[in-house]
Amino acid sequence: MVSEAHEPGEWSLASTSQTRAPDQVALRAQARRDKAAAKELLAPVSSAISAASVLVAISAIASVVPFILVVEICRELLKADTDTGTVTALVIAAFAVAVFRGLLQIIGLVATHRIDAGFQLTLRRRLAAKASRLPLGWFTERTSGDVKRLLSDDVEALHYLVAHVRLEYVNATVSPLVILVYLFVADWRW
Repeated sequence: MVSEAHEPGEWSLASTSQTRAPDQVALRAQARRDKAAAKELLAPVSSAISAASVLVAISAIASVVPFILVVEICRELLKADTDTGTVTALVIAAFAVAVFRGLLQIIGLVATHRIDAGFQLTLRRRLAAKASRLPLGWFTERTSGDVKRLLSDDVEALHYLVAHVRLEYVNATVSPLVILVYLFVADWRW
């Protein structure tokens, strides 16, 4: 970097990087605090969400199996001496696995929504207990909309985090990995 003197208002690469570094450090520190706060907040429901995530991981694996079975059906149909019993069994198996996958997905989503409902109830009760101990001056300094946002809307905003985020992450991670493993097993010579 060149450390030349610049006129006021003139752009300098050195001055930009010097002002940006503390901002990035502050942003990283805030991100660490936010992550720690989220972990602490979700600690009571973390193990239950993990259990539902296992169901969704199995569901993600099962989502790939029907496609693998379709490949096997095609291989069987391309043989000179096609065994219709094998084809029928593979079609039934593909259908059964697809239904099983759907059931696991539903069970996982219902479980996390029940977890979320209990979590929101507990959190709202804790917030209401805390609000009942606040001095009246706290309420006069805020509008009813501010109080509603703090006691209701902010808790509702956690719904997606509790009921969906981890399940969607697991599903979006496991499915491509299973496909990649199958493709490697099917033909490793890309």
